[in-house]
This record gives sequence, C-alpha cells and structure tokens, in this order.
Amino acid sequence: ERGHGIDDEAASAVLASQAGSVTNLGQTLLGRFVGNAYEPLLEQYIGQPVILDVADLHDRDRIVTFLTREQGKKKGVAQGAKTKHSRFQGQLQPLAKVEATWFEKEGRDLRRISSVGLVGPAHRLQEDLDGILTGSYLVDHILEFAQENEASDLLYRLLDSTIEALIEGVD
Repeated sequence: ERGHGIDDEAASAVLASQAGSVTNLGQTLLGRFVGNAYEPLLEQYIGQPVILDVADLHDRDRIVTFLTREQGKKKGVAQGAKTKHSRFQGQLQPLAKVEATWFEKEGRDLRRISSVGLVGPAHRLQEDLDGILTGSYLVDHILEFAQENEASDLLYRLLDSTIEALIEGVD
C-alpha cells in the first residue's frame, strides 16, 4: 500500500475495467477522428481525387500524389501496394479518377491511403505515344501549379474535363 490506502493491484483492476468505456466515449465524441494510444487522432477523408504520380517507396509501398477538389494536392503512402495480392493492384494509374479513403495526422506530410477504387480509368491515354506525352505534359503542369492543402476546385475541374476530353479523342 502507498500513501492513500490504494494498492497497485486494485488501481490496475479499476483502470482495466474502465478501458472499454473510455474507448466508446472517445469514439462517440470524436466522430470521424480515429485514434488510440499508439496512433492518436487520425482524421479520415473520403473523396474522388485524380492521381497525378505514383513512385516506389521501399520494397512494398508506393507514394501516391493526387489532386482533390476540396484540399488541393496531397501525397500519401499506399502500404503494400507493390505486393502480389495488394488491394491497390491495378488501381494506382496516373490521371485516373478514383474513389479513395485516406487518413491524415496533423504535422505530417504524408497521408496513409487505406483504399482506392477506379471511377474513371485513363487506359486510353496510355495506348499510344501521343497520349502518353500529352498526359505527362498535363501532370507536370498540374504538379507545378497545384498547392498542397489549398482548395483548387477550378484546377480540379479543368484537369478532370481535360482528361475526359482526351480519353474521348477530342483534339
């Protein structure tokens, strides 16, 4: 026993019994924020970004740069994207419009991408040299003009409509 008449075992038992209640209360209060003691407060986002660039990171992961309508240019890590049976297999195509879920933590440059599904694939742009060059030119300029964490509705709409026109074969 220590100074206040409570021993360590009793205190541990009380804390253990309250852990579930604290977790439920936290989830109720925080809503779309997800966190635990090891990874506090990640904010979840769901949107339809356009993928701008995909680069390898280590043996298993990829860094994905994408443009969102509401938040501008973002970079995230698709963990395990290079593995044989990855959930990202075939989904991370430059200039593709996707339905994505990602998590952000304040003060971090990279987001954690948890899911990606193709909404508008860009296969036709990659079929010939003209499409590849045009797509590359477009991506280079968007990467230069788009700002991180800055809403870019007009730039997003311009990119989206340009990609659609190029896929349809408009010169």
